Amino acid sequence: MATKLYDCMIATSKYQDRNGQEKRKWENVGAIWQDKDNNGNIYEYLMLKRIFNPAGIETREGADAVRISLFKPQPKQQQPQARQQQGQSVNGNFNNIPSFDDFGEPISSVPF
Repeated sequence: MATKLYDCMIATSKYQDRNGQEKRKWENVGAIWQDKDNNGNIYEYLMLKRIFNPAGIETREGADAVRISLFKPQPKQQQPQARQQQGQSVNGNFNNIPSFDDFGEPISSVPF
């Protein structure tokens, strides 16, 4: 049976919340999974949403690639509570993992 290792998220844009703080809008574009073949060999694979088109993602000037950030999924029993605390509806919840987004700025946490 396959196990989800990471959710694949991409920062699609920036916005200001009602307090004037700059936030990022995130989109879940897929997941990295781990499974075993019939011989017991473990392998990982990436599944991307078919509708994901990286050509439409804003990047730094001169960049020829987009950054997809990986976040470990939270256990299902924690998801509804995390949504209530943040007050937002999302396509998944993710642990806070330091990273840098496509805009070259540090990510302290996923904003949801």
